[in-house]
Amino acid sequence: MEPPNSNSVRSATSPSLVTDHALLRYLERFEQVDIQAARTRLEHRLSTGRIPELLDFVGDAEFRIRLGRDTFCGRGGRIVTCWRDEGDPKAAPNPIRGPLETGSHDV
Repeated sequence: MEPPNSNSVRSATSPSLVTDHALLRYLERFEQVDIQAARTRLEHRLSTGRIPELLDFVGDAEFRIRLGRDTFCGRGGRIVTCWRDEGDPKAAPNPIRGPLETGSHDV
């Protein structure tokens, strides 16, 4: 199989050539990133304090958990994405928002 030529670069609006699953497997198999260890660390971080109770509370609803500069979003008690706020963590809100946007809760 020949590599694509330089004229076939995809635009920002077209789908990526590489799926998230393929990227995950690449990191695991070619870059030797221990995916299971990373999952275990993340699960440990999210299993402390009131977080398990809050995940049970939201049920199938979408949710957002903010821990310091880190935000974790999910649905149905599972994390689906996350990001780190590079700004001042005190300037950003510190909410865990439920389906009714009921207000802020410290975790």
